[in-house]
Amino acid sequence: RGLVDLGLIVNITEIDITMPAGGWSGSTAEFDSQAAELLAATLETYFEVVPENQREHVSFWQLGDSYTPWPENNGKAERPCPFDSSLVRKPIYTAALNTLLGAT
Repeated sequence: RGLVDLGLIVNITEIDITMPAGGWSGSTAEFDSQAAELLAATLETYFEVVPENQREHVSFWQLGDSYTPWPENNGKAERPCPFDSSLVRKPIYTAALNTLLGAT
């Protein structure tokens, strides 16, 4: 809120959702589901806290997982991007799209 109170433009740049330190013990589907929830909550908070005239853009780190600089975490492939390594949409894509379409 400090930046908002100063009247500054607040952007989200290079957002991604990475696995916790030490890796992820659940399934890929479970990780993707929780990552989507976290991304949606982050974007919802951004739109609730930052007034429209102080927002310019939201951007992702990369488009697909094959382009991430973090190939794996404790032996499991990282999945930080909206598309997988074959550029197939993941749950975080849908979460981001739905949140952005619902933003005011």
